[in-house]
Amino acid sequence: MKEGTFHANAGAAAADAFYSGLTRTLDTRADSRLYHMRAFNGWVKATQIAELDPDISSAANNGKKRSRRAPLRVLDLACGKGGDLGKWTLHQRGVENYVGVDVARGSLIDAAIRARTMSKRKTCKLRKCTFTLADLGEDVPGRKRSKNANKMQKLLTWTMQNETNEEKEVDPKFVALEGGGIAETDKFDVISIQFAIHYMMQTRKRARRFFHTVSSLLEIGGNLIATTIDARVVIEKLMALGLDLHFDEMDQHEEVDKSSNEEIHHNGNKRRKVNDENEVTVKVGNGVCRLKFDPAVVRKVFEPSNSIEEMFGLQYTFTLVEGSDHAAGVGEAVDLPEWLTPIPALQELAEEAGLKLEYASNFHSFYQERKDPAKFPAAHNALYNMKVLNRNGSVSEQEWNVSRMYVAIKFRKVGESSIHIGDEDVGEDEI
Repeated sequence: MKEGTFHANAGAAAADAFYSGLTRTLDTRADSRLYHMRAFNGWVKATQIAELDPDISSAANNGKKRSRRAPLRVLDLACGKGGDLGKWTLHQRGVENYVGVDVARGSLIDAAIRARTMSKRKTCKLRKCTFTLADLGEDVPGRKRSKNANKMQKLLTWTMQNETNEEKEVDPKFVALEGGGIAETDKFDVISIQFAIHYMMQTRKRARRFFHTVSSLLEIGGNLIATTIDARVVIEKLMALGLDLHFDEMDQHEEVDKSSNEEIHHNGNKRRKVNDENEVTVKVGNGVCRLKFDPAVVRKVFEPSNSIEEMFGLQYTFTLVEGSDHAAGVGEAVDLPEWLTPIPALQELAEEAGLKLEYASNFHSFYQERKDPAKFPAAHNALYNMKVLNRNGSVSEQEWNVSRMYVAIKFRKVGESSIHIGDEDVGEDEI
């Protein structure tokens, strides 16, 4: 589990290396310069989860229709260290089955230990819990990867309910299981992917694989929820930089600082061309949040196109500065590759997968819609219980500005996926 290469995709491998080495805990998190922003992000997730009430009553369960109020079957993608386990177990409907999936091996070991600890509490209702190592842009837990595959893929898996007393006394053991601990007949009421769906947007092929997998695992009437960087805000901030992004060949190869690069428009204003060697950086919150783009990607963002293919591969590197100690989870993050997640691209993919978009709400709008204590008492009280607000009863301007960079998204499954997945990626163990 701790040695070797586990992911074919470079982005997934980089995320595995970074997050497996991150040691953020509840103790070290308090040292973060963005403590209240992180608490606010957690509040958005907790509120999203608490509001979920998927109607899958038409679905059959061993020949019987499931109750409208049956406990939730949860698939938590990019589950990390299992930090949202408590949020799920607090849901008013309870949890019947929880499966967490992540690319980071170190995080999954910590998640399994967290689940063990929780299960020992008398008040804990977590009885069935599984963690699986997978990259959802490549791997397919619980389903065959194509119609011509004879077997499901084997994935490294840990299951709480299968542990012996002796195994509970040592490090969690992950073993290769067909389907990653998910049976081919298993379905979920809710699938969540928090702050990670952007890793699926590297290519359209990768994103289609993800949405098809999600649809095949999600029950009709069930929900897919996500949080990610809000591409609409990023584009707004790129426009505010006042860059001159011309699309003729001459503009793309001139040097920025030469006087010849300044020309007169028909309205008399001067312009300055962008050199392809100069990276374009969006800075938010006095620079604690930075998104760095290659100029060619920025041109791609703004160049008119009717092709959905142009909405994928919009790569940037993401840095969030929380402090000076990366090992404690409060340092300057490594420049991890991420990809913009345009809402129109998500919506088109989702419709092809049988999912309907219910909302795409920027974190500021999400808060404004739920801040009234009379209409949303639980969400309002959670602002204080989760320590979202500082001693002044607010969030600092710096943290508030950074929080606007994110969006909360919710889909409902209304039909089956019409996406076709080819056979070229089927492995030998699936034949």
